[in-house]
Amino acid sequence: MRLVEKKVRTLLLPLLFWNVPVVMTVFALQNAGLTEHAFRVDLQSADPIIWLNALVGIADAPVNFPLFFLRDLFVCSLLAPLLGAFLRHSVWAGALIVIANWYVNFDLGLIWRNEILLMFYLGGMAATLRWPLDALDRFAWPLLAGFLVLCVAATVVRNPKLIQYLKMLGVVALWPASSLVLRTQLGKLIVDLSRHSFFIFVSHGPILAGLWVVWKIEHFDLPYPAFWIAAPIAAVVAGHIAHDVLRRFAPRTASILTGARQTVASTP
Repeated sequence: MRLVEKKVRTLLLPLLFWNVPVVMTVFALQNAGLTEHAFRVDLQSADPIIWLNALVGIADAPVNFPLFFLRDLFVCSLLAPLLGAFLRHSVWAGALIVIANWYVNFDLGLIWRNEILLMFYLGGMAATLRWPLDALDRFAWPLLAGFLVLCVAATVVRNPKLIQYLKMLGVVALWPASSLVLRTQLGKLIVDLSRHSFFIFVSHGPILAGLWVVWKIEHFDLPYPAFWIAAPIAAVVAGHIAHDVLRRFAPRTASILTGARQTVASTP
């Protein structure tokens, strides 16, 4: 129960707090006919399943789409005692079960993106078996270059299964890349700014959606490729500023919106 209480505070409450305003805004826009934007769901319907999915993502992604990650992490956390039993007593049997679920998806939608459960268990294996997480650092450049080449190939081929495999490979390929900047000024800056990361994650979806709607209406003589590059940068900057303002003037609200996470950066 202590685990459930903690994960409700750190995952479920931010999921709700960052979804409810977006759902209400989308409903108001659709109900008043104020936008022609094709949102993922039609909230003018009174179907409770549509609303439940929109709010918390029971069987489909929530309206604030990136927050499916919080939903899946919450489910993984509820499964943690079971996964922990496998990690303590039969680590490789648990790994086979999780890999099989990733491949054939037999959890019946319990985990919306089932590679998240695999990564969750993989982290447990790394801790339990005490893997040396810096062992591949000396191969950081070739791993990163090879991964980028595969990403370009996947973009050209557009094979969904290949993209799934790349998600798995990304852990091995991208984790060592952090060693390239860890002891540099850029690395120190990234660590210092990491206190904003969760807030930017939960807020970037609505910001990007708002920018997209405004761009479609106004255009601002900005071609789409330029918008495609500028919008994510604007979302990150806006999230950074909003988080600083909230932490200064409404720290308790900022704490709730970030799941009571520590917002002071640690040194590398």
